[in-house]
Amino acid sequence: MVAEPDQINGTPNRMSNNRHLSSPSEVNEFCKALGGDSPIHSVLVANNGMAAVKFMRSIRTWALETFGTEKAILLVAMATPEDLRINAEHIRIADQFLEVPGGTNNNNYANVQLIVEIAERTRVSAVWPGWGNASENPRLPNALKEKGIIFLGPPSAAMAALGDKIGSSLIAQAAGVPTLPWSGSHVNVPQETYHSIPEEIYKKACVTTTEEAVASCQVVGYPAMIKASWGGGGKGIRKVHNDDEVRALFKQVQGEVPGSPIFIMKVASQSGGAIHEFSDSQFGHVFAFGESRSLAIANMVLGLKEIQIRGEIRTNVDYTVDLLKTAEYQENKIHTGWLDSRIAMHVRAERPPWYLSVVGGALYEASSRSSRVVSDYVGYLSKGQIPPKASDLIARLDLDDPSSVRKAEPFHGTFPIHGPPTAISGKVHQKFSASMNSAHMILAGYEHNINQLDGKYKDYKLNADFGNRKDFPAKLLRGVIEANLAYCSEKDRVANERLVEPLMSLVKSYEGGRESHVRVVVRSLFEEYLSVEELFSDDIQSDVIERLRLQHAKDLEKVVYIVFSHQGVKSKNDLLLRLMELLVYPNPAAYRDQLIRFSALNHTTYSGLAFKASQLLEQTKLSELRTSIARSLSELEMFTEEGERVSTPRRKMAINERMEDLVCAPLAVEDALVALFDHSDPTLLRRVVEIYIRRLYQHYLVRDSVRMQWHRSGLIALWEFSEEYIEQRNGQSVTLLKQQVEDPIGRRWGVMVVIKSLQLLPTAVEAALRETSHYGAGVVNVSNGNPIIYNHSNMLHIVLVGNNNQMGTLQGSGDEDQAQERINKLSKILKDTTITSHLNGAGVRVVSCIIQRDEGRPPMRHSFQWSFDKLYYEEEPMLRHVEPPLSKFLELDKVKLEGYSDMKYTPSRDRQWHIYTLNSEDPKSNDQRMFLRTVVRQPSLTNGFLFGSIDNEVGRAQASSSFTSNSILRSLMTALEEIELHAHNEAARMTGEVGQDEETACTLLKQMFMNIYDYVGVRMHRLSVSQWEVKLWLDCDGQASGAWRVVITNITGHTCTVDAFETALKKSWKSSVSHLAEANQQNEQYAEVIELIFTDSTGSWGTPLVPVERSPCMNDIGIVAWKMKLSTPEFPGGREIIVVANDVTFKAGSFGPREDIFFHAATNLACERKIPLIYLSATAGARIGVAEEIKSCFHVGWSDDQSPERGFHYIYLTEEDYSRLSSSVMAHELKLDNGETRWVVDTIVKEDGLGCEHLNGSGAIASAFSKAYRETFTLTFVTGRAVGIGAYLARLGMRCIQRLDQSIILTGFSALNKLLGREVYSSHMQLGGPKVMATNGVVHLTVPDDLEGVSAILKWLSYVPAYVGGPLPILKPLDPPDRPVTYFPENSCDARAAICGIQDTQGKWLGGMFDRESFVETLEGWAKTVITGRAKLGGIPVGVIAVETETMMQVIPADPGQLDSAERVIPQAGHVLFPDSASKTAQALLDFNHEGLPLFILANWRGFSGGQRDLFEGILQAGSTIVENLRTYKQPAFVYIPKAGELRGGAWVIGDSKINPEHIEMYGERTAKGNVLEAEGLVEIKFRPKEVEKSMLRLDPELTSLDARLKEMKKANASFQETEAIKRSMNNRRKKLMTIYTQVAKRFVELHDTSSMMIAKGLISKVVDWEESRSFFYRRLRRRVAEDSLAKEVKEAAGEQMAHRAALECIKQWYLASNGSEGDGDKWNDDEAFFDWKDDAKNYENHLEELKAERVSRLFSHLAESPDMKALPNGLSLLLGKMNPSKREQVLDGLRQLLG
Repeated sequence: MVAEPDQINGTPNRMSNNRHLSSPSEVNEFCKALGGDSPIHSVLVANNGMAAVKFMRSIRTWALETFGTEKAILLVAMATPEDLRINAEHIRIADQFLEVPGGTNNNNYANVQLIVEIAERTRVSAVWPGWGNASENPRLPNALKEKGIIFLGPPSAAMAALGDKIGSSLIAQAAGVPTLPWSGSHVNVPQETYHSIPEEIYKKACVTTTEEAVASCQVVGYPAMIKASWGGGGKGIRKVHNDDEVRALFKQVQGEVPGSPIFIMKVASQSGGAIHEFSDSQFGHVFAFGESRSLAIANMVLGLKEIQIRGEIRTNVDYTVDLLKTAEYQENKIHTGWLDSRIAMHVRAERPPWYLSVVGGALYEASSRSSRVVSDYVGYLSKGQIPPKASDLIARLDLDDPSSVRKAEPFHGTFPIHGPPTAISGKVHQKFSASMNSAHMILAGYEHNINQLDGKYKDYKLNADFGNRKDFPAKLLRGVIEANLAYCSEKDRVANERLVEPLMSLVKSYEGGRESHVRVVVRSLFEEYLSVEELFSDDIQSDVIERLRLQHAKDLEKVVYIVFSHQGVKSKNDLLLRLMELLVYPNPAAYRDQLIRFSALNHTTYSGLAFKASQLLEQTKLSELRTSIARSLSELEMFTEEGERVSTPRRKMAINERMEDLVCAPLAVEDALVALFDHSDPTLLRRVVEIYIRRLYQHYLVRDSVRMQWHRSGLIALWEFSEEYIEQRNGQSVTLLKQQVEDPIGRRWGVMVVIKSLQLLPTAVEAALRETSHYGAGVVNVSNGNPIIYNHSNMLHIVLVGNNNQMGTLQGSGDEDQAQERINKLSKILKDTTITSHLNGAGVRVVSCIIQRDEGRPPMRHSFQWSFDKLYYEEEPMLRHVEPPLSKFLELDKVKLEGYSDMKYTPSRDRQWHIYTLNSEDPKSNDQRMFLRTVVRQPSLTNGFLFGSIDNEVGRAQASSSFTSNSILRSLMTALEEIELHAHNEAARMTGEVGQDEETACTLLKQMFMNIYDYVGVRMHRLSVSQWEVKLWLDCDGQASGAWRVVITNITGHTCTVDAFETALKKSWKSSVSHLAEANQQNEQYAEVIELIFTDSTGSWGTPLVPVERSPCMNDIGIVAWKMKLSTPEFPGGREIIVVANDVTFKAGSFGPREDIFFHAATNLACERKIPLIYLSATAGARIGVAEEIKSCFHVGWSDDQSPERGFHYIYLTEEDYSRLSSSVMAHELKLDNGETRWVVDTIVKEDGLGCEHLNGSGAIASAFSKAYRETFTLTFVTGRAVGIGAYLARLGMRCIQRLDQSIILTGFSALNKLLGREVYSSHMQLGGPKVMATNGVVHLTVPDDLEGVSAILKWLSYVPAYVGGPLPILKPLDPPDRPVTYFPENSCDARAAICGIQDTQGKWLGGMFDRESFVETLEGWAKTVITGRAKLGGIPVGVIAVETETMMQVIPADPGQLDSAERVIPQAGHVLFPDSASKTAQALLDFNHEGLPLFILANWRGFSGGQRDLFEGILQAGSTIVENLRTYKQPAFVYIPKAGELRGGAWVIGDSKINPEHIEMYGERTAKGNVLEAEGLVEIKFRPKEVEKSMLRLDPELTSLDARLKEMKKANASFQETEAIKRSMNNRRKKLMTIYTQVAKRFVELHDTSSMMIAKGLISKVVDWEESRSFFYRRLRRRVAEDSLAKEVKEAAGEQMAHRAALECIKQWYLASNGSEGDGDKWNDDEAFFDWKDDAKNYENHLEELKAERVSRLFSHLAESPDMKALPNGLSLLLGKMNPSKREQVLDGLRQLLG
C-alpha cells in the first residue's frame, strides 16, 4: 500500500492541512468503484517546463471535478537550480519539490536512477515522466515496477519500441504513418523486427559526422532540425537554415547528449495558433466554461487560483474565489443587496495559516537583509572602504513615559509539527552527498548542524557487510575509458576527454580503494578551508580585506564570500577537528603536507586546530621513530656489507652500542619505546624494556643490575639503585645534594611488570615482589590502623599493553575528556586491600602506570603515591604523563604563585614539555600564568669535564657547552611553539648537564645563554615570556661540581627597554665593519644605563631629574626615563642619550599630572645636554578617571522615589558621607520636609588626575617636545598604541618609527562610532595604522617588532652627531670611496640604483654613488615621486634627496565616516614636484639640517605641477618652504644633476646655489640638461612650423631650387597652372621634410640645455662624469666637512656675529700664511695638505686665541662705553663669582699684571 501523503517529506509549497480537503478514503473508494486496486494519492512529476505545467493543471482540474477539491492528489516536482533561479511555474504549482542537480538532462530529468531514488524517498504512489527526457526510456518503468511504484505511461516493451526517436520514426513510417522528411526516410524496417530493430538498419537512419549531417540536411531541405535521439526537454536539438549552421551546431548537439545517436528531420513550418476573440491588450479577462453552472464556477475557481500576478499590484482574486464558493452564488441567488450585505459584514477572503505568514515573512526579511548586507558590503569595497563589523548598540533612546509605548511581546506558542525539510534517504551515496553538502555549507560560513556528520563513515565501516562489498572497479573503468579515447581522432579526443573528465576524476580517486577516495575527499575539504583561513592567519583582518579588494577588483562579491566564510571559522574549526578525529587519525601521514599548513596557522583563533594538527604530525613521527628503533635493535640487520652475518661478539657489541645511544639520545624516544612493549620478538622486547629503565634512572643504577624474567602473567624487570653513587658525587652531605638537585634516588630497588590485562596485575605484582625479596625490602606493620614504616623508597612500574587493552581505548585522540574514568578504574585496583598490603609492605611508595595505546598515539601515564592519611595509593594529577623519576626535576613547588590557584596540567604535543596553567584568584581579573617544564638530555657524560686540568679541557668544554646550548635551544623553540598555541604569559624551566670549574663555568654558561637568547629573545618578547630558567648539573672534580641554575628574567613580561637596547647594540656591532667588530669582541657592557627620577617625592613643575640605582618596576608613575651611554661602532667610547618611555603596566601608560611633569623634565634635560631624546610611546593618552570613594557612596534624588524611570534631579551625599568626603566635593545643603539633610554635589574636586588638569599638562609637554625638535635630536618609536597626546607627541617630534601592529590615533574607534551614531570603523589600525600614518608623512619608518624598532633607532643615531654641533660619526667604510660608479642609467635614472647600487640580471653588483647597504630610506610610503633618506659616502653620513622617474600612484583612502567617500587613485608623473612631494622635500631638508647632516640632492625635475588642484592643495606654499629651508641650511650641500637627468623651470629653485652660496654647490653630469622648458615645449614657442619651413628653405637644395624657379616664373608671368605645380611640389617637399626638420629644431634647442652651457654661464661649478662622481664627491665632501668643523671653532672663538664665509676666509688666510703660499690657489686646493694642516691644532690655535681675545675685548669695550659706570665692575664681579677659586685667582693675577 502506498504511504499516506501526510508522511511524505519534502520542501512544502503549501502546508498539509490545505492540501487534502478530501480524505484518502474518498480516493480509495473512487479507485475501488472503477475496479482498481492501487489508489494513487501522490504523483512525482519527473519533468519540467510546459509538460509538467500541463499535467499538473489537468490533475488539478480533474481532482476538482471528481472530489470537489483540486488538492486531492499530492503533486511532487523536481527542480534544478536553473528552475529555482527563474521561479519556474511547475515549482509554484506543485505541493512540494525536491532540488536535483543542474546541467544537462542526464543529470536530472533523464536520469532514471535519480527519478527512482526520489520516488522512493518521497514515497509517492506513482511517477509521471512527461515527454522527452526519461519518458521514452524503457528502464524507467521496469525500475519503478521493482520498487512497487506505478509508472504513468506505456509498458517497457512499448517504450523499448517507441521510446527511441529514431526507432519510433522507423516503425511509424514502416506502418504507413505519414512522417516529415528526415535522415531515415529511405530506410525500410521489416515488420518482424519492429520490437528489435537491427543495428545495421538503425545506423542507416543516423548521421555520425558533420559532413553526413550537411548531406542529410541538403536532402530533407532547410530549415531542418539536428536532434539527439536521447535528448528531451530542449536538450540535444538545434534548428539550422544552411550548411554553415549545420557545421557550427552539430558538435553542440553531440556535446549536450554525449553518446546519443543523432538524426536530421525537416521542420514543420506551417503550424501555428489563434488568439482568442475576447482578448484585450489593456485589461486581463478570465473566461470559464462548463457544461453546467457548477462546473463553470469550479473551472473559474481553479483558473483564478492558477493566476500569478507579479509586481506591486493588489488584486481581488482571493476575494473573488471566496465569493464564487458561496451557496448564494452557486444557486444563482445573487443581487446587489446581497453584495452590499457581504461588504457591510466585512467578509474577508480565506487567509493562509498564521504560521505560513510568519515563516514566509521571516524568510523574505532574511533574504532581503542578506541581499542588502552583500550589496552594502560590495558598496563599501567599491569605494575603497573597509566595511565595518556587524552592528552594535550605538545609542539608547530614553522616553519620557515608556509605559505609553506598546512593546513587542515574545511568542510562547508552538508551530505545528512538520516533517524534516528535505526527504531523507538511507543510501550510502545519498548520505555522503548530504554530508558533503553540509560540510560545504559550513566551510562557506553558514550555521549548520554539524552533528549529523558524526560517525557517518564509521557507521558504514563498522557494518558487517562493509568489508565484504566489492571495491569500486576504478582500474577497469579507467582502462575502458582510456581505450575508447585512444580510438578517437586527435580532433575529437580533446572534446571527449572534457566530457568524461568528471568520471575520470572519480575513477582516479578510487584507484587506491575506498580509503584513497576518503583521502581525496578530506583533502579537498582541507584545501577549501586553508584557501580562506591562510589568508587571515598572520595579518590583521582589515589588511586582508584590503588585499582581497585589490585582488578581486572586478568581482568584489568574491571578497564578501571569503569574509563571510571566515566569520564562521568557529564552526569550520569544529568540522575540521571532527574530520581529523574520524578520518585523519588512522593515517595522518597521508595528510602530512596539509597538517603542516594547519600547524603553521598563527592566530589564537586556530590554536585548537593547530594543536590537533601538530599532535597528528607528532603521531607520524612517533610511528616512524618506533619503526626506526625496532630496526636498529633487530638482529636481522646485523650483517656486513658483503651479506655475511656478523659474529656473535661483534653483534653483541654493536647492539650494546645502539642501546647506549638510545639511552643517551637527546630525542624524545620514551613513547616510541613504550609502543614496542608488546613486540612479538622477546629478545627485542627485553632490549627495549632495558633501554627504557636505564633511560629513566640513567646514573642511579647499579651497573648491570637490570635483569628480567618471563612469568605467565607477563614480563618482569628488576633493578637496583646505587646509594654509594650519591656519596661519591659529593663528600660533604647526601642531604645537601638532594637539596641541590633533588635526585630521586632514595629508593633502593625498582620493578616493572608488563602485562596485557589488569586481571593479571595481582599475580604479576605478587611474582615481582617475590623476586625483590633478596633486596631486603622494608616491612610495614599496621598497628591500630597506624603504619610503622621501616623503609619507603622502592618503585613499581605497571605497563598495560596490547591492542585489546580496554584502558587504552577509554580515551579518544582528544586530550583528557575521559581521563577520570580510566583513573577511577586504576584507583579501584590499587585500593584493593591485598595489593595495597603487599606493596606497602615491600616499601613501594610510588606506583607508575603506563597504558600503551594503538600505534601512533602516545601512551598514557599516571602516578599514584602512597597517602599516609588515607592509607592507599592516590593519583597525583600534576604528574600525569610524567614518569616519577623525572617529576622531581620539574620543581613543581615553584609553580605555585601567591594570588593564583586552580592549577591545570596540559601535556605538549610531543609530551616533552609539561604545561601548568594558573588562574588569578581575583574574580575581576582574567589573568592567567603559564609555566612550562622539561628535561634536556645530554648524549653522554663523557662530553662533560670529567678528567684532566681545566686548561687542557677548554676545547672539550666548549664543544660540550655548544651541544648543550643547541639542545636547550631546540627545547626552547619547541616551548615557544607551545606558548603560541596556548597564547598565555609564561615562564620556562629546564634541566640538563655540563661541567667546569666555577670561573670558567660562569664564563661559558653566560656566553652559552647569551647565544641562545640571540635566537629566541625577539620571539620571547613578542610572547611576553617573563622568565626562563635552566638548571644544570656540572660533573667534575673541581669547585664547579654540583647544581647550577641560570635565570633570565623580564619581570613585567613586556618589552624591556634596557634589554632591547643591549640586544640591538650587539646586533649593530656584529653587522658593522669587521675590524671594529673584532676589536669589540671583549666588550661585555654595551650600554651603561641609569634610571632618572625626581629629586624629591613630590615631583612638581620645575623639579629636576637625578640618576638613581634601583631595581626595575619601582616607579610609582606611568612613565620612566633613563640616561644611557651606548657603545656603538661610531662611538666605541660611548655616546649619551635620554630615553623616556610610557610604562604600560602602570595605568596603561596614560599621562596624568605627574607624568606630564616628568616628561617635561626629561625633555628639558635632553635639551640642556644637547643629546638625543628618544621617546618610546605606548600610551592611552591623557588619564581619565572618577573619584572612586564618592562613586561607592553617592545617592540619587529621584523625581519619584517609587518610579525611578521618571527621572532624577541631583546627586547627593548623606550628612555622614559628606563629613568624611567634604574635601573632595563642592556641595550645598538641602533640608527635606522630613528633616533629612542632603548635600547636593555641585562639583567633584578630588586629587589631581581626574579632570581637565590633564589637558593643561598635555599642552606643556607638547610645547616642550616641539621645542626639543628645534634644539636637539628627537625620535619617537610607537611601540604600543599612541592615543591623544601620544599621537601629538609622535608628530611634534617629527621623526617617528611605528610598529606594524600599533596605531597612532586621537580617539578610539568605538568612541568615534558612538559619536557618529553608526558602526563605521572596525579597528584602531583602520584609523591610525601604518597604512595611514606611513602614507601621510607622520611616520618615517615601520618595523615588525620592538627589537627591530630599537635597531632602527640605533641605525638612525649612527648618522647623527653625539650632541648638537658635535662632529659627524665617521667610520672607515668597506666600500672603497674611490671605486667607480658602475650603475649606468639607460633611458632614465633609477634613483635608488643611483644611490645604493643594484644587482643586474646575472647577479653582478652595480655600485651607486654612496656606500653599499648604507642607504636607509625614510618616508617611503608618502609622496612617492620624491625619495629621501640617509646614506654614507666614504663612511661620512649624509642626507639624500632624489627623484622618482616613474609614474607613481597616489592613493587617497576612502573615509567610512562619509558615506559618499570613495578611494581615489591619482597618477603622479615622475620628474615632477606635487604638493605632497614638495612638502616631503621641505620636511627632509629641515630634518637633515637639524641633524647636522651634509646634503646631497640628485636633481632630476622637470618642474612643479601647476594644475588647479595642485595650487589649491598648496604647491606654492610647499615650494616656498623648500626655498626657505635651503636658504637656512647650515651644512655642506651638493646639488648634482645626474646622468640622463634634467633640471627645468621652477624646479631650478631647488638646486640653485644662489639660494645659499655659502653652503650649496651645484654640479652636473656631462649628459645633464637644464633650461626653462623642455626641448619640445621650447620648439613650440621659439621654433614654430613657419620658422622650421624657413630653415628648410635655407638648407634644403631642392626647396631652394624650387623657390628660385617660382620666383623666376612670377617674374616671367608664367601661367597659373605652372606656378601652382611648383607650389604643390614645394608643399610636398615640406611635408616630407617636416618630421626630420622638427627633430633638427629640437636638437638645436637642446644645444642650449647642455652641461657645457651651464658651466659657461656659471650655473654649475663643474661637470662631474657619472663614473667618477663617487670619488669626486667623497673628496669634496671630506674637504667641506673638515672646513666646516674648523669654521665652527672659528665662529665660536670670534662670536656668532662672524659669517660662515668670513670664517672660511680666515681659515684660508691662516693656511696659506702658514705655508708661505699667500695667493697660491693651487695650494689651497690641495686636500691632503689641508687635512694635515688642520689635524695639527698648533697651526691655528694662536689665531683662535686672538679671536677669543678680540671677542672679550669687544665685550669689555661695550661695557666701558656704557654710560653706567658700574656696569663694567658689576659684570666683572658676576663673572668672577661664577668661576671656581683656582681659576678666579689666575684671572685676578692676570688683571693685576695688566694694571701694573
